[in-house]
Amino acid sequence: MLPKIFVGLFIFMPSALWAQIQVSFSENINVGKRDAYTWEHLAEFDGVPEHLQSELAKLPLPKTPDIRKIREQIQSITNAKVLVKIPMHWNLTTENNFSVEEFKRRFANEIKNQCAPCQIDFLKIRQEKIKFPQQWRFANLNYSTQRSQLVEIVDETNEQKFWLPVEVKMTGLRAVAAREIKFGEGFNQDTLKLQWVDLTQNKNAIADLQIFSDQKSNRQIHIGEVIQSSYLTAQEVVLRGQNVKLKLAEGPFEIEILAIAEESATLGKYFKLKIPQTGKIVNAKSTAVGEARME
Repeated sequence: MLPKIFVGLFIFMPSALWAQIQVSFSENINVGKRDAYTWEHLAEFDGVPEHLQSELAKLPLPKTPDIRKIREQIQSITNAKVLVKIPMHWNLTTENNFSVEEFKRRFANEIKNQCAPCQIDFLKIRQEKIKFPQQWRFANLNYSTQRSQLVEIVDETNEQKFWLPVEVKMTGLRAVAAREIKFGEGFNQDTLKLQWVDLTQNKNAIADLQIFSDQKSNRQIHIGEVIQSSYLTAQEVVLRGQNVKLKLAEGPFEIEILAIAEESATLGKYFKLKIPQTGKIVNAKSTAVGEARME
């Protein structure tokens, strides 16, 4: 048997948007039958921002790998650092009915953006009793740690809606105690480590270690215990009058601007900011020290 050979395109152009973005194509791809396919139908995304996924969803893909065309498509829509893994050949298997493998791939692509870093294991997909469409899109797919979920999809040919029952196990790379942490003790690299945990039981676990900066524990935490956001003493991450990096969605893109905090806020709280260019007051959610997002 010949070994599987992958060609890695490491596309890099100088950018302030430095990110670990990876796009992969399997050697064997199962998908619902369509006249044309885009990156959304065939690719597996890891760390791909939502606005970039939206752009890739508009771009057609050939039925056989075309390295030059794929490189040009990436460079036409982003100057971020992107790793693309492509097999020398791929076997495209099209289904005349609903493709479960396509559903798994696209579900994971959507949800990983909202729970990163995380992994998704499908325990059960109950599509036996209903004829689901072969050409479809998600209606409103939001991240949930629930094991049993109803996923709403829309038939692209007639806009009819379907609900697909699935059971999934969500695991995420989250902060756990590397040793016993005393009440009132500060967090640092000696007290914390990242570990894969079941998000069904730990939906408020913390993935970003920067959140622990200048935070203290409000309880005794045992070694190996998954640290929840409620374990942190509420401290202000934004101060009134401070310049704040404000992220907001503008069409398919995410824009970052500087705004001025009109009030102080603790992590995860909504607060008022002023946009200097317009003088407009907006509400945003604090996401990190000196950062916020409009949702």
